[in-house]
Amino acid sequence: MISRLRLSWRDAYYGWFVVAACNGVAFITWGVTIFNQGVFLGVFVRDFGWSPATLSVGPVLFHLCAGMAGVWVGRIVDRRGPRLVLIVGAVLIGLGMIGFGMVREPWHTYPVFVLLGCGFTCIHTITLGKIITRWFVRHRVRAMAAATFGAGLGGAVLVPLNAAVIEGWGTLAGGVVLAAVTLVVIVPLALWIIKDGPEAVGQEPDGGLVPEESQTVDPDTDSHPWTVPEAMRTVAFWGCRSASRSAWRRRAATWCTRSCSCRCRSA
Repeated sequence: MISRLRLSWRDAYYGWFVVAACNGVAFITWGVTIFNQGVFLGVFVRDFGWSPATLSVGPVLFHLCAGMAGVWVGRIVDRRGPRLVLIVGAVLIGLGMIGFGMVREPWHTYPVFVLLGCGFTCIHTITLGKIITRWFVRHRVRAMAAATFGAGLGGAVLVPLNAAVIEGWGTLAGGVVLAAVTLVVIVPLALWIIKDGPEAVGQEPDGGLVPEESQTVDPDTDSHPWTVPEAMRTVAFWGCRSASRSAWRRRAATWCTRSCSCRCRSA
């Protein structure tokens, strides 16, 4: 029985272990850089009485930097692989979290959000998507969906943790804890679990499975090397862009509402 389990473990497709590792990355991507922004900003509004309008410049810089850095991150992943990019992103996020603990003026949050935006892009779906597409063709959709379950868990675990640490020991302690969690989770995954592709472990995409006739991959949509102009001429691109903008607007509105509420209670 034990020998059969060992044989089954060795024969398993390594791509699914990479998917599990991507969930650890997603745990940090959203749990630290997205959901915990409101925790720090809410504390600044409550404790320092700063205007939410002034602090809102920070999230704007975050998204601008994340968008601009994404172009370069994608190219670096194509040329050098994802592991170095993940480690650099973890370091940038760690510095940004510690920077939150050192904020003394509203404008101090701006460089912090720049660091977080660049780090976020390094470990966001650009890099995760590149990782998954190298390992899966036939099961790519399933793998992409399974690779981000950790995002919601990150918010559920790290937001209460950070809030508790801040209430007990202050924002610097909260930032240091999140920085440590980021490095402890991402760096080992990048160094020892995530590989550049199936050829690195002597395997083939999808474990060497041959697609059935009814599930043949369309090369024009799945493996076509899209350029930016080509993608921008498709309906799918603009549909995804519209959905993404709508989601970010709702998130921004939620944060503003919570910040204003917090300010009113403190007053």
